[in-house]
Amino acid sequence: MKAPSLKLRFLIAAALTIALALGLAGFALSAMFENHVERRVVGELGTYLDQLAAGLEIGEDGVPSVTPDLPEPRFEQPLSGLYWQVTESGTTIGSSRSLWDQSLAVPDLADLKIGESRHITIPGPSGNPLYVLVRKLSVDTGTGSRVLTLSSGIDVAELRVIQRDFNTELALMLSLLGAFLLGAAWLQVALGLRPLSQLRERLGQVVGGTEKRLAGNFPAEVLPLVDELNGLLASQESSITRARARAGDLAHGLKTPLTILSGRARDLSAAGIGDAARDITEQVEA
Repeated sequence: MKAPSLKLRFLIAAALTIALALGLAGFALSAMFENHVERRVVGELGTYLDQLAAGLEIGEDGVPSVTPDLPEPRFEQPLSGLYWQVTESGTTIGSSRSLWDQSLAVPDLADLKIGESRHITIPGPSGNPLYVLVRKLSVDTGTGSRVLTLSSGIDVAELRVIQRDFNTELALMLSLLGAFLLGAAWLQVALGLRPLSQLRERLGQVVGGTEKRLAGNFPAEVLPLVDELNGLLASQESSITRARARAGDLAHGLKTPLTILSGRARDLSAAGIGDAARDITEQVEA
């Protein structure tokens, strides 16, 4: 079975390495983008909570109410996916029109300190998960303080759409980058193995008899092999020269005895011993 070529091995290794590197990069970039979106959403929801806090009013009877001035029109659209709500001890004292006749099921976060915010995930009014930022706020009513819970949430499905669109574009970009890197790897392998192709061509010239030595401008990594092959060729040439000299000496040493044997065969033939003469002649010719 013929072993795969070095070029194929290098290309397979490069393809696997590129695929692994791009896969890890894609996973990391996707996670970074998800974290970025989450931080951005938390920042926007925090801004809405600041605006809600600015719209809180305390009536003469000490009862708080909220009349926020939120510029986001989606708060006015029923089930738009963006909501706010202000509660006190589980009782709603204000909410966005987008909630329609529903309310956010915000759990009682007993460990949440006044002024702190926490993001949680709860079921939304449309049945989809809702990403909610919750903040507790203490307001002074003149006769005491009252703790209000401010909540602002966005439909998780919207975040998933953003993440999915980003992942699709990221996969396309990484695929194009992978194709480019694979092409670059092919070019690199072709250039890197070019000296071996030149070495094979030079060796073919030596085998064909047009050259006696491997000559060419080879890189440092190939030069030891070239030197070894040239040394082997020189040793072979020296062995052939010695063998030819020995063959010449042997031929010269055999020439005189063969000449004598040929003469004796003629003598035997002239003496009428033809069979012996013929046998001797055949052996001499052989």
